[in-house]
Amino acid sequence: MRAQRAFIATLAAARAGPGGGIQRRLHGGPIGAAGGGFTAVNEPTEFFESIHALGGEHELFAKWLNAHVSVDESRHNRRNVHRAVVARRIPGMGVGLTAYTPVRAGETVLRLPKAAYAPLSAEHAMANATAKVPQFVDHVVKVSNAMGAPELATHATLALHILFELGDPGSRSGAYLATLPGLAGNASPSVPALWTPTQIASLRGTPTHARVTRRSAFVSQAHAALFPGTDGSIPLEKFAWALASVLSRASSGDKMPYTFLPGVDLLNHGGVHANCELTAVKNVDGTWGDVEVVCTKDVPAGNQLTISYGDESDNCRLLRLYGFANRGNVNDRREIELRITGDALEAWRASRQWGPGIDAARRAVLRRHGLPRLTSEFEHADVPDELDTVDGSNPGDGSNSNEKRAVFRDPTLPRGPPEEGPREEGPREEAAASSGSNGSNGEVRWRCVVSHPSKRFPEMRRAADSSTSTAHAASDASTVLANTFGIPSDVLLASIRTHLMTGFEPPGPDGGEPDPRFPISERNEAAARAVLGEAAERALRGMNAALRPGDGVDDAIGFELDPLDAEQAGSVQNGLKSGEDWAASVMNLRRGQEDILMELLRHSR
Repeated sequence: MRAQRAFIATLAAARAGPGGGIQRRLHGGPIGAAGGGFTAVNEPTEFFESIHALGGEHELFAKWLNAHVSVDESRHNRRNVHRAVVARRIPGMGVGLTAYTPVRAGETVLRLPKAAYAPLSAEHAMANATAKVPQFVDHVVKVSNAMGAPELATHATLALHILFELGDPGSRSGAYLATLPGLAGNASPSVPALWTPTQIASLRGTPTHARVTRRSAFVSQAHAALFPGTDGSIPLEKFAWALASVLSRASSGDKMPYTFLPGVDLLNHGGVHANCELTAVKNVDGTWGDVEVVCTKDVPAGNQLTISYGDESDNCRLLRLYGFANRGNVNDRREIELRITGDALEAWRASRQWGPGIDAARRAVLRRHGLPRLTSEFEHADVPDELDTVDGSNPGDGSNSNEKRAVFRDPTLPRGPPEEGPREEGPREEAAASSGSNGSNGEVRWRCVVSHPSKRFPEMRRAADSSTSTAHAASDASTVLANTFGIPSDVLLASIRTHLMTGFEPPGPDGGEPDPRFPISERNEAAARAVLGEAAERALRGMNAALRPGDGVDDAIGFELDPLDAEQAGSVQNGLKSGEDWAASVMNLRRGQEDILMELLRHSR
């Protein structure tokens, strides 16, 4: 506890809030000796002048960046900034970098020396904290492990380091940190974890709402565990802001250092259409060197320079991590719950009448055509005790680590050793996973991830012998893709047809097994389409009802929602009509979800 109080004492200045008063504490003044331009030899000044022209905290940041990213005299005056690069405000995207003259593929547009980012890295934060308050670092590690999120120790340490730097008048990085998006309620854009309750309520009826609320709960739990019963602790609001900044702004991965990248983080997301990529120099001793932004395509004058925040990032991930969502995102996906009842339930249970041969036939058809298996996850209280479970908590998702989620498995297969389902990645979290459950009323439920209508799904050119390794591999690969990136409506319908085979289906065109990509039998087709259509209609009703006043509604993927009164519903509706960036992003998210559900309805008719 003594170490914890010592660490809190060193962070006391951070209670003024991130960026609060930072301009008064830093030595400001006009840019350059004469109060105007930048004086670095042979260095293009337009880049730094354009950042200075953004005003506010960016004025000091421009001076700071010029001092850290100027010509490298030790390397024969190597330029670190391409002459064509300028910063400017991009409608609906905040600040971005553009090319005011053409840039060719292969050219380096920005190089960030290690000295500029090293004090803002997780490695530096952890080393600094370990040297000053080792007992508190041990406490953070123990708390993270106890919560089932060992990586939280690094994230939290870097977040606290950022708060310390903001509260330090002599910080070498304060001018940059002051430009980070502000706390909730400020004009600066922010991620949903920092939104007001009304803004968060605008996500109701989408899977994003549950993920945002779970993450917020996880951050609150982590804060309470890190600073239990201390008078001088870091306020939850500040801790949540710093952690959100780390998860949204810092780079990470096997090919990049885990660090903030001043100037480089001005590049907006281009997804698969990005024209630049980040590269990092790896020294012979394993340490990181300079970070570079290199053009991968020719960029005409006036076009924005972009990188990818994840080529497969859907709007749910983009909004939760970075605070924006794009209209027409081809990577959009929607989790739905398929409820197998009535005739469909009897078909699914056909093995009771026809024996295990039906299950074997189903698996054979799936393998032969390279179709994904639907998976079943038993998570209700009346599940048999012998069912093996794994810890499905996800620190990146804010889920409760005390809750247990069952393993993913094919519902037609016998129980075997548990396999852990897909987890979201570290600081820049998350691939969506499919799941399902057995309802307490005897119905069977499958949770599936459905992809955007324009998303192509790999399929076998022709049917293969189901006993071959090729067929096994194709089915396994399709299942992984479906669980992670979603499954198109037509492929989902084909999988449902296969899972509902009963033994009455006529043979396929070749006289053998039915081809599930086409209607099999009238009874099978009616049951499969009914399952698909009911899921889509229920999800659409849930999306609409979730924003209206009235009784609590089920959001169609297993979470009950508290009811909204008329005043709350009106506030949400007015917020969505405000035209602000956050509202536009929510509308992009909701429209993308509706597009997917409407495509499901089309295939159910």
